[in-house]
Amino acid sequence: MYSFQFRVNAVNVLYYSYVIFFISTMFSNDNSAIFLYISNIIIICLFCLFIFFRAGRIFLPKNIFYLGIIFCVLGFVVIQPISKSHIYSILIFFKIMLVCLFFYQVKIEEKSFINFVNFTYLFYLLISVLFWLGLIPNPNFNAFLIKDEFLVSVGSWSYYVLPGVEGSPANIDSYSAVVLLINLFIRVSQKSRKFFVICSVVGILLSLRLTAILGIMLLLLLWPLLKYRLWFLLFNVTAFISFLLLLYALHFDLIFIMFNMPIDISALAYIATHARSIIWEQQIVILLYEYQWYDYMFGSFNVDMFNVPTFQFTGAETGKSQSNPHNTYLLLFFRSPLLTLGLMWLLFINMYKRVDRKYYMPISFILLACYTNSAIISLENPIFIYLLVYSIFGQNQTKLNYYKT
Repeated sequence: MYSFQFRVNAVNVLYYSYVIFFISTMFSNDNSAIFLYISNIIIICLFCLFIFFRAGRIFLPKNIFYLGIIFCVLGFVVIQPISKSHIYSILIFFKIMLVCLFFYQVKIEEKSFINFVNFTYLFYLLISVLFWLGLIPNPNFNAFLIKDEFLVSVGSWSYYVLPGVEGSPANIDSYSAVVLLINLFIRVSQKSRKFFVICSVVGILLSLRLTAILGIMLLLLLWPLLKYRLWFLLFNVTAFISFLLLLYALHFDLIFIMFNMPIDISALAYIATHARSIIWEQQIVILLYEYQWYDYMFGSFNVDMFNVPTFQFTGAETGKSQSNPHNTYLLLFFRSPLLTLGLMWLLFINMYKRVDRKYYMPISFILLACYTNSAIISLENPIFIYLLVYSIFGQNQTKLNYYKT
């Protein structure tokens, strides 16, 4: 009886944290992230209280490594006045390591965890659609991205794509794609599985972003290879290395010659990333010239420093500027290069050693979405972090099936 109650309470912690995240989205503000920070502080306290009081005891022999990292991250608080590290840096890395400790400490049944992902997504999708249709008042209406680029025309009928609760179709499309891949490859309930597949497809079609559509098509095409552990690792590591090489090419304005024809990497990247590469190129220059040696350990990010102008494909300025790189890896790297590289190293190592094959597709999509979205491994929707960590430390890992590589 105690074991059953323990598992239910652990899952409830995830539900409570999601509710806190959802409430915070109702008060989002482009000029201030105070509600985002407060909600994450509450979530962190929630996990701490559960781990240290409700779980009964801490498995120190197993968790000492992650506890050590958590205390290292807490060092940010002590040296913040000196290092100028941003509060985002403190919260995101502390939250990630605390979630790792949580899933390592508790054992949540796979069915309960997948139900948590599905039910919270269904609630998110329902509220998003009701906001979108104007059937319920939206306290965050002004933040919705009602722009010409999000206008879709079908014959004489036109509409704005579904922006999700936060106001960006880039969030709900990745969320929907992950839920779709979970229900296609992790079969814990045959009855409800088809229903959530349909719901997630609806979410993808209504948000209509290329990240979800092309990402899913690519992964399904590569599934005959990605189902093997070695290819799964090689695919994700190669993608990450290719991204680093792209940043190098952008910084030095490299031009490749292929079949006696010059290929401008900057122009190609501009098209492929929907102008995000222009932001990356400028922000990398800022990091290289503005960061001191200690900033590479503790970070020195601030919005004003990384606020850069955006450009059209012709080279003309749009008249707008932003500090958001629209890339999770860069967003984390600017806040702490050292911790971000350490995080990626730990992630790839544990992905190869511990992740079960049925999680390969949703995990691969999450890592792909990070290249064009800064809200994946972030202080925003926690589902992506939870799924990454659960695939490594969840109860389903107690008996791993090692597949042919």
